[in-house]
Amino acid sequence: MTITLKNGKNIDLNWSFLVLEYLEEYEGGIKQLKKDITAQKNQMRIHNHFLYAIVRANYDEVLTYRQAVSLVNFKDSEKIAKFIQDNLEELEEFKKKEVKSTHPTTKKKK
Repeated sequence: MTITLKNGKNIDLNWSFLVLEYLEEYEGGIKQLKKDITAQKNQMRIHNHFLYAIVRANYDEVLTYRQAVSLVNFKDSEKIAKFIQDNLEELEEFKKKEVKSTHPTTKKKK
């Protein structure tokens, strides 16, 4: 997925561990971010943090929080939110599969 920023530059939305690192900058980390999303708290702050994480991870230059958020067109902000939601869900599924594969199964004796 590609979005065009207000400065005219196009960026491809790619999921990487950089995105997770920037999401971790949320006060309280990803666990608090998920709690706030579930509790419907701080929605604008969460939304802006998503914008920041994606733009910062996929942009060629270093940006501040304010610069990253101000570069995103309003119409693209929903695309970014959906992109993050889809990728976080995939990450959770991957973690569940990984945990299952690392734990040996025990067989009951007859």
